[in-house]
Amino acid sequence: MLDSAFKTATFLILSLNVMILSLIGLQLLNKMGQTQEVIRFGCIAVGAVTHLLSMCVPGQVLLNKSLEV
Repeated sequence: MLDSAFKTATFLILSLNVMILSLIGLQLLNKMGQTQEVIRFGCIAVGAVTHLLSMCVPGQVLLNKSLEV
């Protein structure tokens, strides 16, 4: 039960993160002439990518360690 709840929560968080990154990319394309807005959305994108990496890297490390056993 706990495993399925964790899988669902992780799937939702990762899906939302990818959707947000897509929307940020669209906003960056729309605001290309406005330097301040591009910097703002660029910083938000860096934060979203950092969040995505912090969600994925520990799981990948765990998978790599389990393959070594």
